[in-house]
Amino acid sequence: MKKILTLLFLTTFCISAFSQKKSKSKPPEVLTVETSKITINDKLIGNFKIKNNRYNIYCGYQNPNSYLQQENGDTLQVYKIVADKSKYIEMEITKYATRKGKIIRESFYKIEKDTLIVTAEYFDYSGAFRLTDKYITDKYGLKKVSEEMKSIDAENLSDKYIKPAKMNLPPPARN
Repeated sequence: MKKILTLLFLTTFCISAFSQKKSKSKPPEVLTVETSKITINDKLIGNFKIKNNRYNIYCGYQNPNSYLQQENGDTLQVYKIVADKSKYIEMEITKYATRKGKIIRESFYKIEKDTLIVTAEYFDYSGAFRLTDKYITDKYGLKKVSEEMKSIDAENLSDKYIKPAKMNLPPPARN
């Protein structure tokens, strides 16, 4: 009787433990918000080194971004910064973006004294400004050290940029 109960218990355990199908597909790849993968259309345009850490820079076009209020036919070109021998993107920088044929964002980067300096110019109906971020490396990758924002004189902008809307002063208060 003991043998039959033991056999019955082991059979029940083995059937329930091994009855579920094992999935042979890869788990979905998790990406950080506002990042993408390196595709075969992205071109390696350069590399740089900060404190013994090497990074590769790819540049490529992407589909219009709804966050930038872009529609079909608008251009979105992005720099993708990847640690050497890695397939994950550490940072994306919008190089060039348009909306209805007018430039809404331009960016560039440079390396100075083990610091990555990213300068982005934003043009929108609410204003035009330049944002300068500085990055260094730490044990987790690139780390933002500082950021600085300056306004751009919108009156001297050419017609290829979106110009800020003019704001009228409110009428004076009546007593």
